[in-house]
Amino acid sequence: MIAWTLTGPLFHNCRLLAGAYTYKLESMRHIAVAPLAVSRQDTYTYRTDAELAAGSIVSIPYAGRRSEGVVIGPAEVDSRAKEAEGTGDRLPDWQLGFGRALAEAYLSPLGQTFALLLPKWRGDLPDDNRSDHRPDIEARTEVSDEDLGRPRMLTLVPERVMLRRFAGTGLCFSATMPIPKRRETWQEVRNGSVGPVFGTRSALFLPWKRLERIIVLHEDELGHQNDRTPRFHAREAARLLAESLGAKLTLASPAPSLRAWDLAGRPDIALPGIPTPTVVTPRYERLEDPVPYGFLEKLEGLDGTTLVHTTQAKVAAVKDTLKHSSTSATVGGQASVLAEKRYDHVITLGIDAILARPGYAVTERAVALLRKLGEVARPGGTFLVYSKYGDHPAFDALGKSYETFLREEFRDREVLGLPPANPLVRVVTTCKDRPRVERVLDGACIGGRAVRFAEDGDVLTVLIKGDPRALRTLVAPERRISVEY
Repeated sequence: MIAWTLTGPLFHNCRLLAGAYTYKLESMRHIAVAPLAVSRQDTYTYRTDAELAAGSIVSIPYAGRRSEGVVIGPAEVDSRAKEAEGTGDRLPDWQLGFGRALAEAYLSPLGQTFALLLPKWRGDLPDDNRSDHRPDIEARTEVSDEDLGRPRMLTLVPERVMLRRFAGTGLCFSATMPIPKRRETWQEVRNGSVGPVFGTRSALFLPWKRLERIIVLHEDELGHQNDRTPRFHAREAARLLAESLGAKLTLASPAPSLRAWDLAGRPDIALPGIPTPTVVTPRYERLEDPVPYGFLEKLEGLDGTTLVHTTQAKVAAVKDTLKHSSTSATVGGQASVLAEKRYDHVITLGIDAILARPGYAVTERAVALLRKLGEVARPGGTFLVYSKYGDHPAFDALGKSYETFLREEFRDREVLGLPPANPLVRVVTTCKDRPRVERVLDGACIGGRAVRFAEDGDVLTVLIKGDPRALRTLVAPERRISVEY
């Protein structure tokens, strides 16, 4: 065996090098960085020799490759920390606050939330134009074309096909557009374009330079709900953005949701009357039949324009069935209802897709759909509703004013502690994760009555009533977390 002994000048030089390295580690700053990738925790500690403020964009080694991250703030000294390099870019304070508020509201990882604000194809970041002005929130049943065409305004729609209506009126933005088109719109907004912008929920994360008003059309539609982490609703994200920029927020729908009505201060709402629907209880020969027994005979006896509304999954099947009949009815899903075209007759085969689902908001969603269908039916026409649930409370609610329905529904939700009176957190994970979830709930002091566990095979669903901010430690990429307000 050979032993090496350092003596004399060589030993002295090694001590100097080790001392210099130790001094460098101690003199470097340690920062908390949120990586723009899927991660098991919000932030990781990195070191840097530069002075990087919160919001700075850095290049970091993460998961065996180079990635980008956002500096959240200083961190404790960690000898294992790797080095981060500044890129020279920085999120403005209002975007930093908006991203953090959205991540906190929906229990999503910080990095994945900031990634919405920092797409890989982005250009320059916006200037800081944060406002301390508290935004006004209003709930409206309709919005004029003049309002939609105002400058420095963002209009959100639930379906991307609705953007065709605004083609040529202003800038349009959707996550499904080609990257060159998205980059072009990004730059125009970044440069302070004064024209109106129309888009789906992804337009909320454009680099706004000046924004005075946000309008959310059909704010009650599920098309505004993001189905990936962070699982936000465009209505809530628009509220947080309006607070960050001091913009006015308008929540518009022919049937305003309980949440919009509550955010606007529970104003008086007077909606026009709709035709009284005739509820038909169908008799199916086979469950896979797209239309009820005897439906075609009743349809062929109608004169004028007819809309047959069904679920999106059955649109093609119903069209194929009607192709062999003598009728010229239009078949469509929810997008046909939102197009606001008027018909002499309206028939829906899709209401049971809502009524058959479990959940506290079934009646609210069914009433909203029935009202929208009734509004596209011309007075004196036919309004047929095919449903196996003819005694459902949603049909009784149509016989009273919409404001009365909202007040009664809100009172019932308040008694039960359900949204919008109280937020509800839904966590979907594996059954083996239950002990970890229970430990988090014990630490958050969530009462046993406020938690419900449901197991289906290896899938565990947990419903939690309580402040989402107290459940921050539940955040993990393997858990699907959604929050309802």
